[in-house]
Amino acid sequence: MLTVDSESPLYTDVYLYTAEQSRLIDKNTVASGIAGYALMQKAGLSAFELIQQRWPDQLLHIFCGTGNNGGDGFVIASLAKQQGIEATIYLCGDADKIANEAQLAYKQAVTDGVMIMPIDTATQLPAIENGVIVDALLGTGLSQAPRALASECITLINALLLPVIAIDVPSGLCSDSGQILAQAIKADVSISFITQKRGLFTAAGSGVVGERIFDDLQAPLTAYQACETEKVRLLNLNALLENLPARDAGAHKGTMGHAA
Repeated sequence: MLTVDSESPLYTDVYLYTAEQSRLIDKNTVASGIAGYALMQKAGLSAFELIQQRWPDQLLHIFCGTGNNGGDGFVIASLAKQQGIEATIYLCGDADKIANEAQLAYKQAVTDGVMIMPIDTATQLPAIENGVIVDALLGTGLSQAPRALASECITLINALLLPVIAIDVPSGLCSDSGQILAQAIKADVSISFITQKRGLFTAAGSGVVGERIFDDLQAPLTAYQACETEKVRLLNLNALLENLPARDAGAHKGTMGHAA
């Protein structure tokens, strides 16, 4: 059996966190003196800059829920509007349920004159034929299958065959286990903030996240200390393969052991 100590080169320096740990680290980051809305603005800016690197000046179709994940989407829409890039927010849910930092971002998008289309069913959406899809529907912490409207939007987005960037995690993916909860957005790029979520690297997650991009938003190291006893690190696959014994060229299934 191969055993690995914490200082082994078989480990990378990438730490993976659960949704609960991520919420605690977010809370600690705010407690360190960085306002929650300022963090949301930094996340939105990071995502917007990535979009402009990959798909400059493209029309943006931003699918937003009513939580903080949607708040990141509202910030992206405002930034696009401020730079003369056409963007539409498809609001999946009741605007009255938007609260806290997400509400501030929503109000800013309204002030900036972003086109906001509330939808109750995906059949209300106009034809989407070009541009980039921004998935800011559900985010982390999902533990059950997406509700009807989110599920409809996921089906629609996956059928469009347009570039998709997921904010934090593709909607429908469990950020803890990597399990797809009925169905999930299939993203070309997923950008996560402050913590890298376990589900982006495990189980079915690897098949829907696309390219993984991470921005710690300059969260202080002290924000992570409460989770030090439950650290999970990403293994270095190349180093692991180098440590496996060489297989004989004439080996076959009968010489490689048996499962009972």
